[in-house]
Parts: sequence; C-alpha cells; structure tokens
Amino acid sequence: MTEQTVAMYCFLDDFLRLTRPPAPHRRHLSDAEVLTTALLAARFFGGNLAASRRYMEQHWGMKRVDKSGFTRQLHRLHATLQVLFLALGHHLKTLNPQARYVIDSFPVAVCDNVRIQQCRLLEGEAYRGYSASKRCYF
Repeated sequence: MTEQTVAMYCFLDDFLRLTRPPAPHRRHLSDAEVLTTALLAARFFGGNLAASRRYMEQHWGMKRVDKSGFTRQLHRLHATLQVLFLALGHHLKTLNPQARYVIDSFPVAVCDNVRIQQCRLLEGEAYRGYSASKRCYF
C-alpha cells in the first residue's frame, strides 16, 4: 500500500503541474494530496474518506483539515478527475488495441408487462424476460 500511495501521489502531482495552473499558496493541502486521499479511499478503504484522511495524516504527515474543507476542495477537482480518467482510459486503449471487454448481462427492465405491446424501443420476444423474485415479466 505504501508503494502505491507514493506512485499515486507522484503521478497526480506531475499530471496536475502539466495540466493546471499552480494553486494558491494559502491552501492547507495540495490538489495532489486531496486526489491521492480520494483515490486511496476508493482503492483501500471502501470509499471511506475519513479513514483515508486518517491514514494520510498518520503515515504521511498530511496536515489536518476539517471534513467540509476537504470535501469542498475535492468537489472543486471534479472536472480535473474526469479529465484524468478520460486521459488514462484513452492511453490504456491505445496501448492495447486488441483488448476484449466484458459486458455485464444483467437484465434491465424497459417497461412492465402491461405496456409491452406499446413498447417501440425493443421489439420481439428476444428482449422479454422474467424476474423470478418479483414474479413478473418485463
């Protein structure tokens, strides 16, 4: 976990320096620290930001900041995080053009049995299903 934390922080810090202007100096945490904490929460702590913040404070000396300040700074970085994931996804697709993807085949109900005759989105018996737990067709 230590090596992955360092790798995430270094990558995010370099990425942010290349793509964004420098942040104001009055902030307690850098943008790279906030994004690293959020990614650690998703990867190791089941999405628990408080546990991830505690880990970063105890093991990496991250400054203590209140929950609302951290959350506000994380929400300001929403667009940056989207750009990061799009860039990484595009880069991984170009590295492996022969990739195969798995699609989940979980059925999604488009309309209930009552309106099946009027449904024009998906027509035919191939798209009809039965939910045993609800005891209904869709």
